[in-house]
Amino acid sequence: MKKLLLLFFLFLATMQAQAQASVGTVSLVPHIGYNYSRLAGLSPTECCDDCGLWGAKAGVSVEFQASRLIAVSLGAAYSRQGMGYEFRSWWDYDPSATSKIEERVGYVNFPVMVGAYLFKGFALKAGLQAGVRVSESEVAKKVEIGIPVGASYEYKGLVLDVRYAIGTGLVPTEKGSVDRGRNMVLSFTVGYRIPLGHYKKVGSAAE
Repeated sequence: MKKLLLLFFLFLATMQAQAQASVGTVSLVPHIGYNYSRLAGLSPTECCDDCGLWGAKAGVSVEFQASRLIAVSLGAAYSRQGMGYEFRSWWDYDPSATSKIEERVGYVNFPVMVGAYLFKGFALKAGLQAGVRVSESEVAKKVEIGIPVGASYEYKGLVLDVRYAIGTGLVPTEKGSVDRGRNMVLSFTVGYRIPLGHYKKVGSAAE
């Protein structure tokens, strides 16, 4: 992971610095970062405490600056999610003894986001995403619809993003599986805006 971060920042250093995208710009925004996640909605037990796990996240999004205030993006990202279970061994001699089991799950998420720029470089974002599980799990959903909300700040092309995705549980699980958790994921990423071109309305005058 450290090597990936180093290569990513070396790549950023070779790019030309720029401000927030101008109206009509289509951009590619690769990003990398970390998640803090847990699974909600599982049946509780008297001797089990749940806690979150940290995991890597990396992906890319295509963003269109529709107006000075509004941007729309479509993305795809690999996300390492899951949660930890800490069991209190009440039957053991030492009642404070615990053991921890971790459930790490790989997802590919496809978020569609709308961003509202409150001032130059700073945007509040919300949207919908579909998450597809790409690793084995007995407690995580195979497919899930989530609601991501968050904020981002951009400076000279560097995009810092914090986002919280709330699993809705709207997509049913496999037949006979009713005790599956909803993903609750807090993510922190850093990305870089690469302009791909400028969209012109059909019928606009040629320059």
